Amino acid sequence: MPEPLPKPMPAPIEFDRAGVRVIQIASESQHNSFTPAFEAALKAALRRADADEQVRAIALCIGSAQQQEPAELCPETLRLSSAAQVDLWVDGITDLYATVLRLNKPSVAAIDGIATGMSFQLAMMFDWRLMAESASFRLPGLNHGVGSPVGVTILRELGTFNLMREIVYGGSQIPAARAQSYGLVNEVVEASAVLNSTIGAAHRLAAYPETAFQKTKRVANQLLLDKLVKAAPVSKEAHRNIFSVRNLSDFFGSTDASAV
Repeated sequence: MPEPLPKPMPAPIEFDRAGVRVIQIASESQHNSFTPAFEAALKAALRRADADEQVRAIALCIGSAQQQEPAELCPETLRLSSAAQVDLWVDGITDLYATVLRLNKPSVAAIDGIATGMSFQLAMMFDWRLMAESASFRLPGLNHGVGSPVGVTILRELGTFNLMREIVYGGSQIPAARAQSYGLVNEVVEASAVLNSTIGAAHRLAAYPETAFQKTKRVANQLLLDKLVKAAPVSKEAHRNIFSVRNLSDFFGSTDASAV
């Protein structure tokens, strides 16, 4: 019998704290599994915050209910059984990341748990990033036979070629201290201080003159956005091969990927 699909991310939770719109996303498992419905809800929440005149900055808090190593399962791939589904999947990922990069207001990402795969990549889109001492990142695509063309694009833009290879080819869990040394996050804080530190970082960014910050941010983010858009066709082609029904059947032991 095939493994049951893990529960997808529940809808984002939104609240305001001292002029900062806090958006919380938390998985019930360590997989951080995204669905089209979740992506649409998160994009809508981000755009609402960006349009709200009472909001000076936006903070995304990423959590996970479980701290153990991710199981040998890549849940997103279990939902893909055709080239059209693969293309829509890549388009959805690209549009979600682009939504963050196009935010006018300062944005902060906080990680308190395991940010795996898409959650890891999503956090990299934010202007400032911090994580709890007990939190970690992981990009385990190759471990599951999936590949990480989008991850390669992001990490190559944000860091060095060798760092990208270490993270993508290594596939191991990246604890907070190492994530900071890699430049993946700006701050590491105690778990009890994550929310307050996130609000503080958002206020620091929001204190800059609005127009100067927005123009600077737009130029900086456009470089990564252009590369993500340019990489999308190549990513689709790669994933269409990787996620073919034949390959999924070989990897997961099922002849019908849509049945799991």
